[in-house]
This record gives sequence, C-alpha cells and structure tokens, in this order.
Amino acid sequence: MKVKAGQKINIAGSATDPDKNKVELSFWQYQEAGTSPEKVILKATGNKVQIQIPLKAKNGETIYIIVEGKDNGTPPLTRYQRVVLTIE
Repeated sequence: MKVKAGQKINIAGSATDPDKNKVELSFWQYQEAGTSPEKVILKATGNKVQIQIPLKAKNGETIYIIVEGKDNGTPPLTRYQRVVLTIE
C-alpha cells in the first residue's frame, strides 16, 4: 500500500476459525522488518485500526504492520498477516 508522510489510513481485518473458536485480532508495527526508523501511531478498535504515518517518514521507506489473529482454542493458535506500507 502506498502512503504519504503524515497520512492517516484505516485497515480492517477479519478472521474465521475452522473449529469455530473465537478469534481476536491485534495490530502492531514490525519495526525490524521495515526500513523506516519512525514509529507509527496505532489506534485499534475491534477488528479495525487507524494508522498515523509519521511526518518524518521519507520517500521510499517501508513500514510493516502485522495483523495477528489468535483463537481461544486449546492450544491457542496464532496466524499473522503482513501489510507493507511504502512511503511515496
């Protein structure tokens, strides 16, 4: 996804579990994978998150956001999906 420095974007996640267990989503920045040293501001509500791209982010840098889904089964299972944001 291409974004601009200072931009606010919204991402919505969804997950279903084949065993019908409840799945909770969380969102976090995987800073070690991205090339931008800046931290985003994440405001998550349920299955949605608003991401504030830092004003200091530079053209061509990348920011990785992880969507983590974890079910309430025994044992709890976790799945990850990566969203790559590229500053333009």
